[in-house]
Amino acid sequence: MTLRNPQVISVETLEGEQREYVIHHMAAFDGRKVAVCYTQGALPKIGDYDVNEAMSLLMMRYVGIAQENGELLMLTTKGLIENHVPDWETLAKIEIEMLKYNTSFFQNGKALSLLKEFSDKGTELISSTLTDLLERLSQAEKLP
Repeated sequence: MTLRNPQVISVETLEGEQREYVIHHMAAFDGRKVAVCYTQGALPKIGDYDVNEAMSLLMMRYVGIAQENGELLMLTTKGLIENHVPDWETLAKIEIEMLKYNTSFFQNGKALSLLKEFSDKGTELISSTLTDLLERLSQAEKLP
């Protein structure tokens, strides 16, 4: 696997400690897979946790820790992640940084504005549907 465009990020742990990680751009098909599966797998009651975890592991293959000898230790296994990421919140912060770094979708509030647009359209559709149903029900003959 070829690593591209390393960037050092600093993430605060639950204990308030700053830790540095080196993130990279993902390969094209890995990035595509994460974009399609990661957020969908995280949706409550709809998503699939196992898919979401697999996407987390895939992303973390592009995250490393600088060692004292100058080499980069890539977090390619669950065991390495557990050893170098102290808590789930720190892991979530790294994942968010990876998503922002690897997609324009999560940069500069674009995801939030897109989700608001979906919400507005959904509310409009639900309101229209309920209004139509109410009109039909009010015109129906009353049962004895």
